[in-house]
Amino acid sequence: MKVRIERIGAGQKEEALLRLAKEDGSTEKLRTYIETDSWKKVSILCKKEEELHRIDSDTVFYVESVREIQSIHTADEVYETRERLYVLEKLLPASFIRISRSVILNLDKVRLYRPILNGLMEAGLENGESVYISRKYLKEVRDRILEEAK
Repeated sequence: MKVRIERIGAGQKEEALLRLAKEDGSTEKLRTYIETDSWKKVSILCKKEEELHRIDSDTVFYVESVREIQSIHTADEVYETRERLYVLEKLLPASFIRISRSVILNLDKVRLYRPILNGLMEAGLENGESVYISRKYLKEVRDRILEEAK
């Protein structure tokens, strides 16, 4: 398949045009991928031991809020930012989803899902850590997982 990129002016609206002879299941996945900006990567300014770091969103496993501080968890490091959780939720790509009042999870970093007592679900991450999906957010997370499995 040929890919052509056309540069436009800064004020113009970006769009993608797919010319296909036939649509299949992957066509809808591609449309969703483009429309939800899943391909975008953002960087977050964080702090660790008085040093400032720029962390790319594709390296973030989850974001956890404790009081006024948000902890950015990567494979083997934890950074801090004072950016509010709801601001980060809007800023981060579509692979991130709220799983509790204080945690946003990167679904791309989940290795397995396991139901546990009290209607909660455990998400086992690629780095061996686990986070828990609260009942309040479970339906939305399940819907997103099933949507991605299509």
